[in-house]
Amino acid sequence: MSHGLTLSPVVLAAKTSLQEGRQKLQVQHTQGSPGIQVCAKLTDLADNVVGKLFTEAINDLVEVDRAAFGNLEEQVALVAHGGYGRRELAPFSDIDLMILHRSAISDRVSVLAERLLRDLSDTGLIIGHSVRTTRQALALSCEDPLVLTSLLESRSVCGNSEIVDRFLQRLRQATHRHARTLLPAIDNARREERRQYG
Repeated sequence: MSHGLTLSPVVLAAKTSLQEGRQKLQVQHTQGSPGIQVCAKLTDLADNVVGKLFTEAINDLVEVDRAAFGNLEEQVALVAHGGYGRRELAPFSDIDLMILHRSAISDRVSVLAERLLRDLSDTGLIIGHSVRTTRQALALSCEDPLVLTSLLESRSVCGNSEIVDRFLQRLRQATHRHARTLLPAIDNARREERRQYG
């Protein structure tokens, strides 16, 4: 996945850390560690890799263009959702990440997203991702019950956690306001998902 280029030392170290951590957890599981414990440790391992690569990407962008990216870290956060958000990351399952950002950096966040997703992919992680403002994430949550249930189990991984806290507060408020229409839609979506996938 390195697109013909040599991996940076940080990406290479993250890839090695991920491989070694997975091997260690596989041994622990074989020796009887409960699945829930293995999933929590896999989540911690992924958080560590994601956090390091996020910090490296931000630092590199700031170094290249301080005027454009100097306050980037204050404007963006990485949000885990789905199984990853619940801290129930199964071995080799995808990592659902939302790059949540303030609208002030809408024109610059794609540079960070492209870099971060490439680096994460180069470590061997499978990433499910989205790039949204709070307003966009809230609008989509009210339209799609599966997105809503996934985002209700979100947590901050790195970046500005205040952005995530405000988003989750607004999401809970919107969910309560629209509960009468959202709950049947969520129930129907989950039934259909069970029917399709068991």
